[in-house]
Amino acid sequence: MNGVNIGSVIPIAATSETQTFPDDVALKFGTGGTASILYETKDANANELIIALPTGGATDVPVLVIGDQSIVDKDLTLFNGITVPSLALMNADETHYLKIDGAGIIASDTTLTFSPSGQAATLTMTSDGTVTSLIPATGDYLRIGDAASTSRSLDANDDMMVTGDFEVDGATYCDGSINVSGTATFNAQLAVAANGYISTANTDDVDLPIQARDNGLLKVQIANFVGGVDPYVLLGRDDTGVGSGTLTNGTGTFTGSPITLVCGNNTIVCTGAGNCTVVVPVGSTGTATSGTATITGSVQALAAGNNTVTTGVTTGNFVVALTGSGTVTDGVVLQMGSGSVAEAAGHGFGSSWKIGNASSEVEERGSIDLVLVTATNAAEEARFDFNTMAAGAMANMARIGAKGLYLPTSVDSAAVTDEVCLGAYEISAGHRALSISTEEAVVAETDESKMSHKLPVRINGATYNIMLCAT
Repeated sequence: MNGVNIGSVIPIAATSETQTFPDDVALKFGTGGTASILYETKDANANELIIALPTGGATDVPVLVIGDQSIVDKDLTLFNGITVPSLALMNADETHYLKIDGAGIIASDTTLTFSPSGQAATLTMTSDGTVTSLIPATGDYLRIGDAASTSRSLDANDDMMVTGDFEVDGATYCDGSINVSGTATFNAQLAVAANGYISTANTDDVDLPIQARDNGLLKVQIANFVGGVDPYVLLGRDDTGVGSGTLTNGTGTFTGSPITLVCGNNTIVCTGAGNCTVVVPVGSTGTATSGTATITGSVQALAAGNNTVTTGVTTGNFVVALTGSGTVTDGVVLQMGSGSVAEAAGHGFGSSWKIGNASSEVEERGSIDLVLVTATNAAEEARFDFNTMAAGAMANMARIGAKGLYLPTSVDSAAVTDEVCLGAYEISAGHRALSISTEEAVVAETDESKMSHKLPVRINGATYNIMLCAT
């Protein structure tokens, strides 16, 4: 390689003409030609301009420094010991720089700021040796990806959005709230640490339902934490269950699973009333009709036979699913309280059972309640109420409390095969008596001399003797 050694102070005559160096002839710098510049053609497929820096060592470092005149004839003390070819851009104060090296490292001894798209400084990177921070401009949020923009009003340089999938293989620590609009899937244990809890939003009348799949059909509610004046737990459901059936969208038949409708008119054929339900997502366009009735709610059952559902311009505005064939799911309601103040008389804790009948009507069929009768300190009194359905209505059939067994509901006695019952019967207004039903009939007896035994009983605070006959 031929060259002109500038380091040997060989003068080049001043001229207004362009100076040209031939291919593969190096312009060398430094005593002994430590660094050089040449246009090399050794690669037949890629001729290139080469700036050849020193190989690196004690004093000759492979660093190309670009700065203003202030860096000339000055000991910068910034690049000692560097062995990787590097490009350094100096700040005007001669003490700070940006360095890019051949190992793929971009380094700066001060704040690193990016200004894309010709904007003012929009992204700053800082490090204190322990924490590296990536900071957008004030009022901007950091977005990774470009598939969408914020729908959560992100507007601070501490906010970040990821527009695609986001994977974390290590532990995740969330010191604030988590808001999930889609589905949160857990493939591991969900553990609540000390002082933690699972809760609904801190808003009145908000429920926390739990669902599971009814095999071959749909997801159904199996429990619900119901918010209200006295929140309670609902186990199971108190409505009709999902069932099998046939759902036809145009010419396609769907069994058991929801379908998403196409744009325009869809003909939905249901095998029976209430077997199909149309779900209208929030923000969708178009109209949905069941027969000739317009569906105005977000969820509505379709009529038996043909139904027309018309969607808007966006595919997937409405979803239709099989939702019942007359089967009923039993429910159990565990409800705490009958008033808003837990310490007040009348407050209680109860278990209520809701079961369907032959007409697919789910109603309360029985309950057991623990009721606080008196709330006065040191004089508290409580009772158990046993309630059951009789003649189509709920009735308080028995109570157990401070006085023993109570029979608050009037039930007439009657002889029934293989049955003995105790109850209370209102003979007339203000005259309620013990009611006994037994398979054995009462036999008339006129001979009082047969009364050979007596049984003391306490009635209304007085003692009486019931005379008994042994024969």
